[in-house]
Amino acid sequence: MIRYIIKRILGILPVLLGISIVVFFAVRLIPGDYATITLGTQYTEEAAALLREKYGLDQPLIYQYLLWLKGILTGDFGFSYISNQPVLSLLISRQDCTSFCLSARYFDRRRIAVISFCTQAIASFWRFRYMPF
Repeated sequence: MIRYIIKRILGILPVLLGISIVVFFAVRLIPGDYATITLGTQYTEEAAALLREKYGLDQPLIYQYLLWLKGILTGDFGFSYISNQPVLSLLISRQDCTSFCLSARYFDRRRIAVISFCTQAIASFWRFRYMPF
């Protein structure tokens, strides 16, 4: 059993790596420059260059991906461009709502399963009760 679990975990690693590559580069292909959008009307070349340097956007894409992957593997999810807060704190702040939704869905599925099993059992009982043998 342990061997099976290890095999499954090792099998999912390439999938996670592939998903991370696709998502990372898809986000980078979105039109517009982060520095241009963030600075808005206060845009100057110097300010944009400083912002790109601060977030490492002046580096090659492969290097940016490797830095991002290293951060993810060490638990540093980076800084949100939009809210200017650490991403991990944003995820933790929304965890209680996510947990509530997941538990509600779990118990909903249990309730539907019990109702369908009971309905099937009653139908099966009446079907076999009146069958001529």
